[in-house]
Amino acid sequence: MLDEVLPLMRGPLAAQLGDLRSQPVRAACGALEGLVQRLGGAMAPLVPGVLPQLLKNLYVSVKAISAISSSTMLRVVAAAPSDKALDVPRLPLKPVAVPATSHAAAFAPGRLSLPTARTRTTRPGSAPSR
Repeated sequence: MLDEVLPLMRGPLAAQLGDLRSQPVRAACGALEGLVQRLGGAMAPLVPGVLPQLLKNLYVSVKAISAISSSTMLRVVAAAPSDKALDVPRLPLKPVAVPATSHAAAFAPGRLSLPTARTRTTRPGSAPSR
């Protein structure tokens, strides 16, 4: 009976995890963590339906969503390390375009020299301050 009910929960839980508000995501993660505590590895049929959305939530800019999704994802995969759970990261993903400036920005801080207490900056054409 449990094998019949868990796949039916995939859609509603994944939809709630995909919400842009933190409270519905927290509620869905709480439900998943409750299932982990009560079912353990028996929740494996549910994992392929929710794991992709939990992975997507890691890149959401709302920290409350990404943090709770990360901890829930780790608990779910640890509790149900099945072939179904491990096959999810192998699914084809849509490529995401990364702006070229983001790579340059990663190297910029090491290349910039900031004024220190010993070095003083002057404007062109003005006398150095003492």
